[in-house]
Amino acid sequence: MTAIIKAETAGAAEAVRQLTDKLVTPDTALKVIGLGAGAIGENDIKLAAANPNTIVLGFGVTAPKTIADLAARQGITIKTAEVIYELSEWLEAELQRRAPRVPVLETLGEA
Repeated sequence: MTAIIKAETAGAAEAVRQLTDKLVTPDTALKVIGLGAGAIGENDIKLAAANPNTIVLGFGVTAPKTIADLAARQGITIKTAEVIYELSEWLEAELQRRAPRVPVLETLGEA
């Protein structure tokens, strides 16, 4: 999975990127393809649309309605939060939800 991170300041965006690094496990992978300060914009949605399975994370910023509508039409998930713990919990759950499922073959008995 890939992510674009937007925050109200460059320092806050870097803090969110460091948070994403801590949440990655051997079963999940998250590559940050965009990092910046400011509101979520059209260019962020275009970048996300060019990379399948991308989410846009916003910390302390908003996505204007027109941008949210554009993302919805493209099938891109945008998650914004004002509290870093809320963003962390959501991202952890989303990584687990999107983790590839490995089928396990169990032998119940032999004949």
